[in-house]
Amino acid sequence: MKKALFIVLSIFSISNSQVRIAGEQDGVFDSASYVVSKDIIVPAEKSLKFLPGSEISFLPYTGMRVYGNLIINGSKLTSLDDHGLWNGIEIAPKGSINFENVIISRSVLGIAAADSTVINALGKIKFIQNKISLKIADKSIFIRDDEPYSFEKAIADRSIQTGNIPSSTVLGMKRTRPSILALRWGTAIAALASTALWAYYLEASENSKTKYNYAATSDEAKYFRSQSDDFRQYGILSGIGAIIFSAGLFISISINGCSK
Repeated sequence: MKKALFIVLSIFSISNSQVRIAGEQDGVFDSASYVVSKDIIVPAEKSLKFLPGSEISFLPYTGMRVYGNLIINGSKLTSLDDHGLWNGIEIAPKGSINFENVIISRSVLGIAAADSTVINALGKIKFIQNKISLKIADKSIFIRDDEPYSFEKAIADRSIQTGNIPSSTVLGMKRTRPSILALRWGTAIAALASTALWAYYLEASENSKTKYNYAATSDEAKYFRSQSDDFRQYGILSGIGAIIFSAGLFISISINGCSK
């Protein structure tokens, strides 16, 4: 109820100088101040273009879905109200965008692309106060707030790939090779196994010590005493192994993190 009342009040607060748009749209929109009151949909095989100087404000919970081509230059896309985020721009697999000198702010997800091939151009873009600025396939791309970003430069610098982005690719980060991941998993498993053996042998050593204390004959006492000592040594070795494997895993993750 409160959400509905908030949206209604926001709609009534729109000034007469702002042009309201909603639903399926295509063609060329002159430089103006626009308010999106319902999701904008760019149909397949259609093109929607906003001329430079446009400001597109979105009511909370609205956004753009692009199945055709969306072109925006020298414009700003933001939330109508400081207290409500808009959804962002979603680009379908057969859609495409051409953005240049655009500011995208106060959205849940600035741009969500099915894959990198739908981005024809994305230059000098500023992302400001978005929960997530750019997402390609299933991977969120880290972009610093209020700094010009160029998708083409990212490709040229090989900090991002074209085509479908593997889940291990992040802007500005080197991909983690499968062999390194396998080594980490192996080290983690070895550390857990060593810890489990350490606990097992310590308990076995204590059990043998108890049996030694209650041994009926001297031979039994000698046997259990020797068994307790052996288990204790195995436990110490397992504990050392657990420490070494854990340290190796920590160092591997730390080095990779520092190299990003």
